Amino acid sequence: QALIGEPPLIILDEPTVGLDPLQIIEIRQLISELKEKHTVILSSHILQEISAVCDHIMIISRGRLVASDTPENLARSVSKEVSTSLQLWGGEQEIRESLKDVGGISSIEVTASDEEGILSVELKAKEGDIREEVFKALAASGIPVLEMHTTRQTLEDIYLRLTGDNADIADTDTGKADETVAGETKAEEAKADETKADEVKAGDANTDISEEVKE
Repeated sequence: QALIGEPPLIILDEPTVGLDPLQIIEIRQLISELKEKHTVILSSHILQEISAVCDHIMIISRGRLVASDTPENLARSVSKEVSTSLQLWGGEQEIRESLKDVGGISSIEVTASDEEGILSVELKAKEGDIREEVFKALAASGIPVLEMHTTRQTLEDIYLRLTGDNADIADTDTGKADETVAGETKAEEAKADETKADEVKAGDANTDISEEVKE
């Protein structure tokens, strides 16, 4: 019904709440089709849904706009490092030795996997895709690569990173509110003191007049 008039702007608030998985897929496909001819503003707390359909993301925390950019730029702004995950046959020392000359690697983390003889390796690189160099280095050392893929920051990671200091913001705002209330209280007390002083002066004046009348 909202689409009959071909509106240039469509605002959707939690459009997939209460839908089954098949209906959610259909709604996402519909939104993707609509954005070809319309501007679609989608409000949702389901971050997976935002990641699936949105080209530009705005994150609002406690009424403040804390981020506004494409998903790719948001991920880059939150973390400058790219993670590469691998599943390898071989020993830890052997793996570290073969990767020591690969440029761009800032850290190497090696842990045992669930399968015997296989190690899980997490590489951190400051920038760029290092998979080709990593593969060549491991192949030259005769270390089989069972799996390799890059790991990007998820929208959930970005959201938590950008809104994680809300408690500090809240405390600051509360502190300012307390200062304001305290200031108002002091001002009211000062006004009350002035009023009492005026009443005392008025009382003194009346007393003087009364004494003059008696005389």
